[in-house]
Amino acid sequence: MRINQALIDGRRHLTRVQARVLLVVMLSALAAGCGTTVDDAGAAFTSPGKFEFYRCEQLESRLTSLQKRERELGALMAKAEQGPLGAAIGTAAYRTEYLQVRNDQKAIGEVRATKNCSSQSNWQSNRALW
Repeated sequence: MRINQALIDGRRHLTRVQARVLLVVMLSALAAGCGTTVDDAGAAFTSPGKFEFYRCEQLESRLTSLQKRERELGALMAKAEQGPLGAAIGTAAYRTEYLQVRNDQKAIGEVRATKNCSSQSNWQSNRALW
């Protein structure tokens, strides 16, 4: 009788040990996921050819509106972080759109480079050097 009880207790102990190991592994994975940021997460929402058929003027206009939206989202996330649980709320509410806007800007930059679009910057000089 004692041997059978020892075997049963041994099985329970193995189950508890396995549960603890599983808990430690899950918490480690969760902590590792929270500690890293993925800046390319918005790339899943940006189609590779999304801006391919835009003209240079359209790209410039879209880039300007995206830059404005990026500033707005950055301000909203900063404002949300000031409140209790603000970082979590700001991330849940704005982070996905913020990453999408940044990746759209990157895609527009790549298309502008392949199309040799000139920048409409105020720092651009229209005078020839030679």
